[in-house]
Amino acid sequence: MGLARVFTATVLVGALVVPLAQRVDSPVGFAAAAPGGVPADGVSAADGGAAAAVARLYGHAVVVDSSTTETSQVEALPDGTMRLTEIVS
Repeated sequence: MGLARVFTATVLVGALVVPLAQRVDSPVGFAAAAPGGVPADGVSAADGGAAAAVARLYGHAVVVDSSTTETSQVEALPDGTMRLTEIVS
């Protein structure tokens, strides 16, 4: 019976410095949008750009589906950083 350890790292991703308005205009990565082209709120998004836009707009962490594996999870945070959580057994 091994103990699982969880490692969390927060990294700043240069692409997230792009103003939100530029991300909203781009349809890439947005599976659904509210009226007016604003990304819909959700707990996960297809890619980092979409997750960052939702996190910033709605003020909560959003899981990046394309970067999540069986042993790790990447989340976009409202402050523009990304958090990597890895589970090591």
